[in-house]
Amino acid sequence: MADCASPSSKGRWQLPHCRCPRAPLTLPAPSYTPPNQKEESLKCAEDYIARVQKEGQRYQALKAHVEENLRLANEEIAQVRSKAQAEALAFQVSLQKEQLRVQSLEKALEQKVGVA
Repeated sequence: MADCASPSSKGRWQLPHCRCPRAPLTLPAPSYTPPNQKEESLKCAEDYIARVQKEGQRYQALKAHVEENLRLANEEIAQVRSKAQAEALAFQVSLQKEQLRVQSLEKALEQKVGVA
């Protein structure tokens, strides 16, 4: 079969009006990478993996630290709440005692006023 493309009189390549079978699509062969460049790429990848692992460890340490601080804060909040409840209960008991004392004094005053 004749070559499908031919140069024109102006030096440009033109396709004739015939149907040419398509050439199979071929991928270019992988380019040669020198060994030192491969080693560099491998070292880069290893460094990246090491950095990711280090960041993962740092994240886990930070997470543990935050969880411990959160646990301590929750314990402190619970202590403050129980202390506030105990104080409120003590104030209520004190108020009831004073109310009973006032009632007792009012009765004693009524008895003195009623007798006199």
